Amino acid sequence: MGHKKSITALQKEKNRLKRAIRSITVRLSMMERADFQQRKRQEDRRKFLVGLYFHEVFLKKGQEKEMREIMDRWLAEDRDRVIWGLTLFGENQKFSHDPARFENRKRYHLGSYFLEKYRNENRFAELAILLKNYLDHPLDKRLFLP
Repeated sequence: MGHKKSITALQKEKNRLKRAIRSITVRLSMMERADFQQRKRQEDRRKFLVGLYFHEVFLKKGQEKEMREIMDRWLAEDRDRVIWGLTLFGENQKFSHDPARFENRKRYHLGSYFLEKYRNENRFAELAILLKNYLDHPLDKRLFLP
């Protein structure tokens, strides 16, 4: 009899532990998703800030053509290329972009290019110095800490 009670007690404990593991797994998954989303938002903000800076630099120097040439080599997706008026790789694809947001998307694309370039060349600190006038908010400043 005592042996059956211990087996029953062990099975109950096993089931309780399985439920606890499931609960922890769900919480961990939610935390990982939230962490990923936060890192994505931060990276998107970095790209936009870098893009603001370089977009302004190109426009001040009257180098719109050079800016388009960089994007022509950089952008691989037709949905991005259409914003710049570049030749599409696909055939007659239509994209429903909001034309009012084209300039913001252009800044984002430029930011993606230059952020990766500066990271790959191990010049992230130099980039932070270039952007100092664009980093008014304390959270933006933290995005470019070494």
